[in-house]
Amino acid sequence: MTENYTYAAAYVKVLEKNMLTDSDYRELIQSSGSNEILQMLEKKEYSGDNLGDALENELEKTWNTCLELCGADALSALITENDFHNIKAVIKAELSGADYSELILRPTGIDPNKLSGAVHSGDYSDLDSATADLCRRTVQIYSETNSAQLL
Repeated sequence: MTENYTYAAAYVKVLEKNMLTDSDYRELIQSSGSNEILQMLEKKEYSGDNLGDALENELEKTWNTCLELCGADALSALITENDFHNIKAVIKAELSGADYSELILRPTGIDPNKLSGAVHSGDYSDLDSATADLCRRTVQIYSETNSAQLL
């Protein structure tokens, strides 16, 4: 256990050079537009064709680092929270005819495409039983009330 902690602490220390500081945040706030923000983030080794991609890529790198250092079991509560968000987002999008792809949080324990297909077809057999039951009830509540708050 001590070796894992020591490794994780040393690894995070190496990553700190690319973390945003208070002065970086102030500079970002005072920037004149997304191109200037992207240039500043590239100095911190963020990468992407645009600001959205750069932030998405950095989030993915952060999750991968956390999963590598802590393991999925230690982060399962956070991943489950993403899954609940994704279920709600997919159901709202499917029932309103919108695209859910921009609403998905990662990492996720439930494949969003599988979830979307199940909601769209009403066939939840490809999902585990707990998720299928949750989706059925959620679709029913949202269909009857059209209230995202109840979800």
